[in-house]
Amino acid sequence: MVYIVEQLNHLDRMAIISFNISAVDRSHGLKRMNEQNQQILKDTVNNDIHSQGGTYIGSGIQLGIDLLRQRQTKNPLGAILVLTDGQDNDHHDYTSLMETLPEGVQLHSFGYGSDHTANVLVKLAEQGNGGTFTYIDEQRAIGSAFAMALGGLFTCVAKEIAVNIEFNDEY
Repeated sequence: MVYIVEQLNHLDRMAIISFNISAVDRSHGLKRMNEQNQQILKDTVNNDIHSQGGTYIGSGIQLGIDLLRQRQTKNPLGAILVLTDGQDNDHHDYTSLMETLPEGVQLHSFGYGSDHTANVLVKLAEQGNGGTFTYIDEQRAIGSAFAMALGGLFTCVAKEIAVNIEFNDEY
């Protein structure tokens, strides 16, 4: 997660949400990624996120969607990255929740270790506006897994482009 924070620049915003039986906004809203906020989020990742039992994925996604809907400035691209190492508490059907995902926002899901509910994470990614599911087998692979998802966001140069082609009748 620190890897992601380090890849963002002053034009980007990020929030960190942890979830167990309920979700908590650890960053207190979306933070613009200046140096001070980058350090705050790094400290949050390193010191404030601990396993507390329970895995209600929907609570984390709902809080992420709420934060994105509250944005005053809406970028053309956005993403929710869901990382879990546990099985979803009740195997919820999140179809109706995913239908509330804001336009232009992708959901990428990451299952860490062998104890996550892969079928739920795959379905979330399929409903996530072009999102992806990635299985992460060991901790050292987390950075590269996030890099793949971020690469798709960072390499988008233009969106909804119209091209007009005019032919010269002389040729």
